[in-house]
Amino acid sequence: MSNDNAVSWRKFFGGSYLTAEALKESGPTTYTVRDFAREELTDQNTEEVRVKLVLYFEEDGRGLVMNKTTALCCDAMFGEDVRGWVGRGLTLYCDSSVRVGGRVVGGVRIKGSPDIPAPMVVRVKLPKRRAQELQMEKTGPSPFGAMLAALADEGLTRADFDRWAMANNRPPVSAMSLEQMAKAAAWIRDGGAAVVGKVAGGEG
Repeated sequence: MSNDNAVSWRKFFGGSYLTAEALKESGPTTYTVRDFAREELTDQNTEEVRVKLVLYFEEDGRGLVMNKTTALCCDAMFGEDVRGWVGRGLTLYCDSSVRVGGRVVGGVRIKGSPDIPAPMVVRVKLPKRRAQELQMEKTGPSPFGAMLAALADEGLTRADFDRWAMANNRPPVSAMSLEQMAKAAAWIRDGGAAVVGKVAGGEG
């Protein structure tokens, strides 16, 4: 695995929440739901305070403010209980056609998940709007999910990796960038028994 320990400062800026603009730059990206919260957010136009559901991910410090469309997609894939969404992968993308108040502003939408058995169609009906059918795709795993799967295939856990990382001046999983997670997954898969020995034994 590369000895690149850098954690880009860019990961810590750009606001507290994932935006359509960020996903427009990165392209569709798969994240793993770590937690959820009930948060009070102020509408920038009306200054009205509203309670929103926010999802947080393993791969990024920013949260995703859910709207009815994204919530209905998660409901269809994973069920109504938000607790059942934790640990699931969501592939997010920028839909440039999203309108707010009659203006085309773009928005975050869900492309699908690596955790559904097959593609599915979700029917979304919002007040005063025509119903639409959204296609949810079975997508590839997130870098975090791929890394955990590679560790599990070798009989290792995230805790094993974190102990090894801390002992060898490497970032633990929580501090890794998406690129670092992807490289770590490849290193684990390609190294096999040699990696198991290093990680389990704490070697550099």
